[in-house]
Amino acid sequence: MNVLLITPLMPDPQRSGSAIRLFNIARHFARHSTLDLFVFGGGASQSAGEEIRGLARDIEYAAGCGARDARPRRARTSVGPFRIDVAIRERIRERAVPGKYDMLIAAKSITSAYLPSRNAVSVPLVVLDEGATHHLYYLREFLARFPHPVSLRSLLRWLRMLAYERGLGKRFDLIVSVSEKEARLIRRTVPGSLVHVAPNGVDTAMFCHLPGGQARGRSALFCGQYTYPPNAHAARYFAEKIAPLLEHDIRVVLAGEHPPADLLERARENPRLGVPGFVDDIRPLLASSGVFVNPMFGGGGTRLKVLHALAMACPVVSSPLGIEGIDIAAGKEVLLAGTPRDFARRIHEVLNNPDAAQQRAQAGRKVVVDRYDWQGITTRLEEQCRRLLNRCRGSV
Repeated sequence: MNVLLITPLMPDPQRSGSAIRLFNIARHFARHSTLDLFVFGGGASQSAGEEIRGLARDIEYAAGCGARDARPRRARTSVGPFRIDVAIRERIRERAVPGKYDMLIAAKSITSAYLPSRNAVSVPLVVLDEGATHHLYYLREFLARFPHPVSLRSLLRWLRMLAYERGLGKRFDLIVSVSEKEARLIRRTVPGSLVHVAPNGVDTAMFCHLPGGQARGRSALFCGQYTYPPNAHAARYFAEKIAPLLEHDIRVVLAGEHPPADLLERARENPRLGVPGFVDDIRPLLASSGVFVNPMFGGGGTRLKVLHALAMACPVVSSPLGIEGIDIAAGKEVLLAGTPRDFARRIHEVLNNPDAAQQRAQAGRKVVVDRYDWQGITTRLEEQCRRLLNRCRGSV
């Protein structure tokens, strides 16, 4: 099977949750099929990691104006809520020539704006991954800002994105969601769509107990890509509202790429707060931290950071939204909190009762191994795609 993966994000280096997801999907299909990769947009990095270079037969970069770049020299046009680069759209159409590919995988809703209509696509099977739910981001943004006047902009963006995503069912043979909750939403939002749930996952052989690892200390960890606003908000919430309520021997670590300047300044003034920036391997931090804290109140999808923590049997304290899409139970595998005082109380409960915390953490790891290992997730996705491909070929 020949597969073309089109994405606005380079899957490797794996520096964000979306990149990790794309890399694992790409790795699986490359092992069982022939994979080509097309990376586009103003934010498309041309520095492919060594692993993805070894997996893909061909990698093409098309750096252009992207969705938000205002450079006037490149022709742009509007497709629903997106401003797209016309030259990139034409190049994608040239790649999808008759007979070259059996399947096209488009990553995220913005990629759909670059594709021609379904009738004009000569590829037998067209799949959309992590699409048709982007409107949720603007809805949550609107609710968080209301009644401030700036919330009106989020409301208008939500309505435009919702109207656009309602039409995606006619353009794709399969829409892949990251959770059953989002799958139900897609089925309501996009009538007639076929939806397959492929949750975010973990390489559980890699994220496990580290030999010779140090004992867990009295530290509370959060990590994320801080160019993603919900992650930056969660880190500020942790540093400003939760950390001051913690016992004085507890150190807070906010790891991740592109930390906001105000967090770096706060860390310089507070020796109990660490902001190390990008960490090439998060596993040692997860292995040594006493608790992973996820105070996220925005965004969507399944939180890879929580799955990584659970896979390492690191105790987790999270907001309810922070574990959305993960089939775990409050009190059994994780502890939940909704206010700064709740978070502080739960963090103290974990650090002051390590035996009970480890029992929950081990139960969490078992859930991840059983249900969220990448090998099983990507195998089931491939099987679904092959069934649909055989059906498409049989109907010709």
